[in-house]
Amino acid sequence: MNYPSTDPSVVSAGGTSLVLNNPTSTGASYGSEYAWNSSGGGISTYFPEPSYQSGAGISASGRASPDVSYDANPNTGVWVYDTTSYDGSSSWIQVGGTSAAAPQWSAIFADIQSIDGTSAINGTNVHQILYSIYSSNDYNIAFHDITVGYNGYYYAGSGYDEVTGIGSPIVYELISLTPSF
Repeated sequence: MNYPSTDPSVVSAGGTSLVLNNPTSTGASYGSEYAWNSSGGGISTYFPEPSYQSGAGISASGRASPDVSYDANPNTGVWVYDTTSYDGSSSWIQVGGTSAAAPQWSAIFADIQSIDGTSAINGTNVHQILYSIYSSNDYNIAFHDITVGYNGYYYAGSGYDEVTGIGSPIVYELISLTPSF
């Protein structure tokens, strides 16, 4: 496993491939997701399993990673406009990777703090909040459980897995729920 994703103080993001309903329409909506085949994940041999994971019923011989996931497949990823030439093009390009997923999670955490008006989520309690939601009846309200896909080492499955973690966010619901945890 790669550092820093296995550090117990880091929220690590796995990757998914996003499938949209009506993808070329302005009315595009969430369809489904599956584990991205280039996502990382696994169990640390250096860091022990943290209490926030064992307390959520995840049984591993060490720190399990990732914690969460987000669309990271470059073929289904985010569109960015680049004025600098890249691969012979300077315009809209689609990018991905877990390096794109991680800052999107940071933005979600920033939105939670901004909307709540407090530091409802911070570096001290972020894991406890995420895994408390995972262990609650609100889990399927705030997260998509990614149950299909394979990264070459691990399969996605119901609940926590070493490809997609606890799943991808249903952002509005996650933001609404977080202050109560």
